[in-house]
Amino acid sequence: MAREAVRQPLSPSVLQRIDAWRSAPVLEDWPAEPPYRRTFTLLAQHGWVDGSFPVGVLELQRSETDRRTGLFELSVRQKRAGNTLREHLIDATLTCREDALATPVRWELESRFTVARQRELPRLTYRESGCLTDGRLEVRIDGRPARRDVGPAYTCDWSLLDAVGRLRQAAMTPVSFDVLQDMTLVKRGQTLTFREDRNDRLGDASPPLRCFVQQGPGNLPYEYWVDDEGRPACVVNAFHAWLLDDEAPRRFDDQLIRLGAR
Repeated sequence: MAREAVRQPLSPSVLQRIDAWRSAPVLEDWPAEPPYRRTFTLLAQHGWVDGSFPVGVLELQRSETDRRTGLFELSVRQKRAGNTLREHLIDATLTCREDALATPVRWELESRFTVARQRELPRLTYRESGCLTDGRLEVRIDGRPARRDVGPAYTCDWSLLDAVGRLRQAAMTPVSFDVLQDMTLVKRGQTLTFREDRNDRLGDASPPLRCFVQQGPGNLPYEYWVDDEGRPACVVNAFHAWLLDDEAPRRFDDQLIRLGAR
């Protein structure tokens, strides 16, 4: 039997139609204001209706903003495995400004790899710290200086998930900035715009979702779908989706079990 192609760009309703989002969240059950904890399933989508599978999980925990300093803490745990049993784990703690980009000004990060969740690959493990000092990022990896050249407006992919929730579409002008992907890879000249022509829902009873689009060199466009209270339901690009999902850790564990049984 021939496989059925999706034939549409990914969006919340398309992900539901192809049964890739089997249990879409009730957004009202998730806190809109900090402190909050949000978990996302990272889904790979290969263009076929039956071509979706979990390849990772992202867990974010955000503190309330310190009104004295204007800073908040963002704890990150990210796991990715693709379609192999080699798992990449990142644990990070970021201190961010509560500004338009949730700019990270300090962070501590550990990156490590395991095989089949049993054998760690110590030669691939590293620890990184970063701090914004006098307008310049000072980064150290395992105690050694490293370069992270970014412009005056920058953010990272994790804290951007917080920032989009506080953007308002009315009279919004495009925001231009650099992005630190996983705090490591610099994506320059990114823009974030509100797409007035894009709207969607997670079902008839769902609140409407509005769309912000990140575009720039070195990136396929990312679409951030958020509700009117600022909760991000999902982020999609051409081949991946980050889906708000309280079952994300379990789904990822189940995928690793299936891979191990092959």
